[in-house]
Amino acid sequence: MDLVFVTEARFHRSVDGKVYSQNGSYGLSLWERYLSVFDKISVLARVENTNKDFPKEYIAESEKVSFIEIPYFVGPLEYLKKRNTVNKVLKNLAFNDETVIICRVPGKIGTIFTKHLRMKNRPYAVEVVGDPWDVFAPGTIKHFLSPIFRIQGYLNLKKTVAHASATLYVNKNQLKSRYPSNKEAYTTNASNVFIPDSSFNDPPKKFRKKEKELIKLIAIGSLAQMYKAPDIVLKTLKELKTKRYKLHLTWLGDGIYKKPMLELANSLGISNIVDFKGNIPTGEPVRKELKEADLFIHVSRTEGLPRAMVEAMSVGLPCIGTKVGGIPELLEEKALIKPDDVEGLLIKIVEFISNPELMNSQGLRNYKEAKEYSDSVLRNRRQEFCREIIKRSAK
Repeated sequence: MDLVFVTEARFHRSVDGKVYSQNGSYGLSLWERYLSVFDKISVLARVENTNKDFPKEYIAESEKVSFIEIPYFVGPLEYLKKRNTVNKVLKNLAFNDETVIICRVPGKIGTIFTKHLRMKNRPYAVEVVGDPWDVFAPGTIKHFLSPIFRIQGYLNLKKTVAHASATLYVNKNQLKSRYPSNKEAYTTNASNVFIPDSSFNDPPKKFRKKEKELIKLIAIGSLAQMYKAPDIVLKTLKELKTKRYKLHLTWLGDGIYKKPMLELANSLGISNIVDFKGNIPTGEPVRKELKEADLFIHVSRTEGLPRAMVEAMSVGLPCIGTKVGGIPELLEEKALIKPDDVEGLLIKIVEFISNPELMNSQGLRNYKEAKEYSDSVLRNRRQEFCREIIKRSAK
């Protein structure tokens, strides 16, 4: 049985003719999860031809993984220009009965494609990885059409999920309660985090109070949008510096807002204690950065279930997060703040770094919790999801 995997992720065909993931998160390690059940995968996604070089770890195709390319676009304006072409391509796609379809939603591509599938009475499954109601909440995206996108995205996702034959949610409760599946659908939850079992061979790191050394904060998140609230983190860091706390922030992730955030750091007078490193390969390079840090900060304005936070927890880092999406399913109340709360983040950081016992108890607690997201635990759940889709597709 073959799989068609539909995603909003963007890919790039480099000068070597091969397709690469934009940041490595949609590389071969992701497809291996599905190839344990399916024979081959066709990825339905946007692919851009480019002259850029990418790390070999970012490669996204193989003998068993190919791409069905649709017109490349970024953002609402480019989509509107290519909407008719995109719609035509998706409408005319046809697959035999030996093909299963999984759409990772929300997003324009999944919304349009599932609409055509419903018209053809073709069953499909969905992986729900985000919430447009939160993504387009006031203050999250600066666009005059955000209120319309919010309502439209919410209604589209509800309909997409309601007609799916099987649904996988990336968190346990929040997405399921807002976007319920139909009574006949198979429903489960499994994070899209990939934490190898070997990651837990090392004991959780321990924090020791540093009288003269810098305390190292780390944050991970795309800067393609302002979802991860880097502005809030920088403003908090400014206040902490003013109060003479010795801190340094490393931010992993890239995007169009990197330059504005560098400018903001400079205007706040904290550029010397902030390092925006851009994208680095997933896996061990990220774990190395996490192991060198003391405290993980993830104050998203919207969230599914953050992969980066689970990775930080898996090395035994204490974490601070916001009360959005699936974050409260990962952290205790004592580690949570409201979104867009500079004062709350400042107080919480001081509370943590001033108390080594709290740092270490939270780090150990997070390490144990992260084991629930190890590959061996989630693999069985995902495989059962895929097998159930095959059963339902055969009916």
